[in-house]
Amino acid sequence: MRAAEFRQEMKSAAQRISRDAALMREAERAGIAGQVKNLVREKERTLRNDQGF
Repeated sequence: MRAAEFRQEMKSAAQRISRDAALMREAERAGIAGQVKNLVREKERTLRNDQGF
């Protein structure tokens, strides 16, 4: 249960980062841009599946 909560928090944080160009550049410098992009895609995929698409 706790892991699922942390995962959701990470997805939300990734969403915020991906919307801000400066934060995305910082993520690239930190070497986590790929992880941010993957989390955003995973969240979008989950939303589509929940809506039945």
